[in-house]
Amino acid sequence: MKKIALMLFLALLFNSNVASAHSKLETSTPKAGETITGKLPEISLTFNTTIEESSKFILLHEGKTEVPVSDIKIDGSTLTGKIPDELKNGSYTVEWDIVGADTHVVKDSMNFNVQRETAAAEDKSPQTQEEEKPQTQEPKTSSEQEKTSSSLPIIIGGVLVVLVIVFLISMFRKKK
Repeated sequence: MKKIALMLFLALLFNSNVASAHSKLETSTPKAGETITGKLPEISLTFNTTIEESSKFILLHEGKTEVPVSDIKIDGSTLTGKIPDELKNGSYTVEWDIVGADTHVVKDSMNFNVQRETAAAEDKSPQTQEEEKPQTQEPKTSSEQEKTSSSLPIIIGGVLVVLVIVFLISMFRKKK
């Protein structure tokens, strides 16, 4: 009986990696936490696995107002959508709802900011604005969502290790 219980605990310990193997965001344009200072023509999200055609995302300004995104496409593991208008200054959230190759639905989000000089943008001709490439500043911090999703496997693993240690201590005490 003790051997069976020990094998079950070890199986749970090794399966904690399987539980955390769901689809996750690998790269994005813009990056999580990034501050955009120029034009952003599209949003691109690349995941660690191929995603299904039913996958989608929305863009929210200040966490509440949905910004229209057009021409949303899926190409293997990348989900992209065009932003029709220049974004206003402020905080933006990209919320995605994808189905990965493992057939699990993953809902998550990331934030970025837009901080442009409005007077300089209005003074430029429309032709100059179209030719302008996105100018960015490196992100200062990761989004809270990424911190939570990356620490979850560590927390699960830690809890399982503690359970195994408690179980082993109780087994050794019973033998004495």
